[in-house]
Amino acid sequence: MKNIFRFLMAVAVLFTASCAKEDISSSIVGGGEVEVTFSANLPELGSRAYGTGEQVNKLRYFVYDGNTLLSELSGEQSISVNAPATVTVALLKGMTYNIVFWADYNSLYSYDSASKSISVDYTNVDANDEKRDAFYKYVASFDPATARPEDTNIVLTRPFAQLNTISTDDLTDLGKSGVNLTTSTITLDTYSTLNLATGEVDGLATKTLKAANVLADGLLSMNYLLAPAGGYTTEVALTINNNKSINFGNKFNYVPLKRNYRTNIIGKLLTSGTNFTVEIEAAFATAENTIFTAFEKGGEVTLTEDIEIARPLVVKSGVEAVLNLNGKTIKNNVDNTDTDVIIVEPGATLTINGEGNVEAVSGNDGYAIIAKGTVIINGGSYKSGYDADNLTNAVVYARGEGKVYINGGEFYSDNTARHTINKRDADRATTIIEIRGGKFQNFNPQDNAAEGTGTNFVAAGYSVVANGDWYEVKKDLTVSTYEELVNATTTAQAGDTIIIANDITLSSNLTLPAGVILNGNGKQINGTILAGGDLTIKGHTKVTSFSASYYNRTITIGEGACLEVTGTDRVSLAYGNVFNITGTITDAKSADKTSIQPSLIVPGGVSITGGSDAELNINNAYVKIGNTSSKNSSANGTFTINIENSIAEFTNQLMFSLPTNGNDPTFNINVKNSVLTTAAKLFIGAPKCKLVVDNSTITSQYFRNSANVELKNGSTLTSATIQFSENGGHDGTTVVDNSTFTINADTPGHAYDGKGTGSITAKNGATVNVEYYKDLTINVDATSTFTGTEVL
Repeated sequence: MKNIFRFLMAVAVLFTASCAKEDISSSIVGGGEVEVTFSANLPELGSRAYGTGEQVNKLRYFVYDGNTLLSELSGEQSISVNAPATVTVALLKGMTYNIVFWADYNSLYSYDSASKSISVDYTNVDANDEKRDAFYKYVASFDPATARPEDTNIVLTRPFAQLNTISTDDLTDLGKSGVNLTTSTITLDTYSTLNLATGEVDGLATKTLKAANVLADGLLSMNYLLAPAGGYTTEVALTINNNKSINFGNKFNYVPLKRNYRTNIIGKLLTSGTNFTVEIEAAFATAENTIFTAFEKGGEVTLTEDIEIARPLVVKSGVEAVLNLNGKTIKNNVDNTDTDVIIVEPGATLTINGEGNVEAVSGNDGYAIIAKGTVIINGGSYKSGYDADNLTNAVVYARGEGKVYINGGEFYSDNTARHTINKRDADRATTIIEIRGGKFQNFNPQDNAAEGTGTNFVAAGYSVVANGDWYEVKKDLTVSTYEELVNATTTAQAGDTIIIANDITLSSNLTLPAGVILNGNGKQINGTILAGGDLTIKGHTKVTSFSASYYNRTITIGEGACLEVTGTDRVSLAYGNVFNITGTITDAKSADKTSIQPSLIVPGGVSITGGSDAELNINNAYVKIGNTSSKNSSANGTFTINIENSIAEFTNQLMFSLPTNGNDPTFNINVKNSVLTTAAKLFIGAPKCKLVVDNSTITSQYFRNSANVELKNGSTLTSATIQFSENGGHDGTTVVDNSTFTINADTPGHAYDGKGTGSITAKNGATVNVEYYKDLTINVDATSTFTGTEVL
């Protein structure tokens, strides 16, 4: 009746259905039918140390409408660990299905479609038969119209426990001891049926199974036994040649058997009835079991699926383990948020390879890795938990005599990033952390605040590259000769650091590739360096001549770095170039510049030429610059100089001229919390030029303003000569707001040169003193003072 209904529905849908696509692993193959593709995957089969080694190779699948088998949709496929089975079935939209998957060796087990059950017959089963392994999956109420990709990508599970009896007897000739294995058996209680829909087992009865008739590698018996999901216990008796019997229940009341686990009975089973042990070994069936075994006993393991752990994965003392993440994830589950994920005990070594994730979910005290032994990280992503009451969770935490070597990977933290890679405070002297690669979120491994400012975990010959919130460790390219430097510029990639080991003389101008870092290391480069793109300066870099070239270069001089141009050429700031200079000054207005390493030394100065949007940004730094000016014939566009909490010393003049070729550039100079000095002119000479001085001190020999100057918030500007405007051109305006403006002219001729007029506005308690002035408009509010002598 239901098949007739399916036919009628298909006919009806054929005339009414649209051709819309479904967002699943499927496509419309006819009116109301959806072609669904399942990927059936086997978990890792486990060690084949025992048995024949024959593997599961066939997948059978049975599609049900409710409890009615749809035989026309059922079938079989080949399957293996390395080749999952792909099952494609055409299902009707608007209906739900139940699907049984069963994988074994050559359809070894009988399937009852009515009860959805597998029967296991233990009669005449040979011992140590790896063919007995099998896997299943039941997909209930599958709706092809709403399924997601994860619903069709399934992993089968093993319903069996494995029981092994293993002899450790040292018998070179079993016959001499009177032992004959030809009729050996093992007796225990086991189940005979498995309901694939419910996962429940039934038919518990006492069975007698064959043991080995030849002792190979000590293995007497290996059997796959149906077990309930929660496991069970049974008495187990081994009988050897009908004349020797060991009931293992004499020592262990019952032997535990657990689905997906291996139970081993090990000892002198042939010569002693008491000298043995029973252990449950998490050695196969799931990635979790496999990794626990590798960590406890050593060896290499490759993850085949994501796993959640309820207890830490512990690499035992004396063990060497290798973990290949293989794109999978290990994390502690939500019910165990205080669980560390991986612990490496003293004397143990763990190497982690490949891409994948190790994650401690949010919790009070969960670390991704605790290293009491040696941890080598070559790849992967790592993350620790976060808790508002505990902000010290590390991603990787070294304790005792732990050693951590990081060669790659990405390291995240939801908490205070200062602890991302961390040593236990009491063990700082005995732990080792060396970093030769990897990316770190909001954590600079070259300056680890948790261990004290300046603490460096980065190995010699490696440097940190900052990019937004991330710090990347990269290998340096150290060069000693011109030839080596040329080769380095040929091979260097963005983010690589070139370190100069000796003084080098260039045979010709040398262009550095975009994105590299140049560390002059205090050595001299004789010749001209050109920036072929964005460039970062580290260390003390000395070069005869330096040019940012043209067009949108960003030159970065970071904390502790210095670019020193030792020749007489000027550095060009033009065509969209940006210079970002950052030093380590905490309070520029009180700092002693004689004790500060300058971040930029340019005796020839800085030339501002054509282009637009050029910037010179000076923050917390001391700079010594020569004759800095705009080039009259080329200056155009917008030029900005920002000086904040810095000492800017111009050993000649700072000049912004009106171009002679009709260009109309804009100059913005912002000085905040800083000290600026010019040995000669401070020349604000273009109409679209504005100097804003905020809580800063400016001293110059000659002050000329044909544009706009604003002093505010307690600033001072002191000069010996003043001039406003230029031959009747733009009148210079100077606003002194709660600041001090002083022109110490000795004679009237030093106060002006007769080239036009200007204005001074004093307000909000300002103090203005111009000893001599002419043609000057003066505006003073009631709170301010103005003094000076007008020259008629």
